[in-house]
Amino acid sequence: MQFTAAIANKVTLDMVAKATGSAITTGTVTAYLIADSGDNTGKWWNAGAGTWSATEVSAGIMTFKGGSSWQVSIAAGAWEADVKYTAYGTESGSLNIPYSEIVSDKTGFSLSTAGVKAIWDQLTSALTTVGSMGKKLADWVVGTIDTYTGNTKQTADVADVISAGVGPVTWTYTATDNNGDPVADTTVYASTTTTLEDATHKATTNSFGIATFYLTAGNWYFWPIKAGTDFGTLPDLEAVS
Repeated sequence: MQFTAAIANKVTLDMVAKATGSAITTGTVTAYLIADSGDNTGKWWNAGAGTWSATEVSAGIMTFKGGSSWQVSIAAGAWEADVKYTAYGTESGSLNIPYSEIVSDKTGFSLSTAGVKAIWDQLTSALTTVGSMGKKLADWVVGTIDTYTGNTKQTADVADVISAGVGPVTWTYTATDNNGDPVADTTVYASTTTTLEDATHKATTNSFGIATFYLTAGNWYFWPIKAGTDFGTLPDLEAVS
């Protein structure tokens, strides 16, 4: 039988008459729970007081559930991680065959907050340590960019894309702000879909606001991106040929 620490758990026991071997289905059955390890080793859970007792005391009155099974819910305070218990029941006339169940933690162990944090730090350091393969992979998979459309700031996660491309068509794109003025030092992303996250190429504009791409013929969507600059409605659709 297993339990989950720090919550109420139901304990189920079989009650069989020692005189006949038949299931006990009526009467009063009292449950007992004794700690086999931990700070309360050798003590019984006292359901009435909600604490541990050095002498045998009831952990609750059980309810008949069918067959030979009886069940009781024992409060959360009884259950501690990493502790093993023995549960047993007694019929009021001592008619049952003596029987007990070992009750153990479902997980078998628990971690302190510090332990969880140490594991987390170890896992995340592989993705944040400069020069590590994990960091290089993380940088390759996702790069965070800020886009500004009108007065609304949007954040998009964009896979690291190749540079200006290797296609047969040389194509220039001019990044202009909402006033029609060219904007230098702007990163321009290009995609064959209307989704920025699908961008496959990028280039940076020169002092005249021009970015040069090497693309395949077809419809391409462009996103000029520079912090603090309003480029109007994006993306821009251009037919590359």
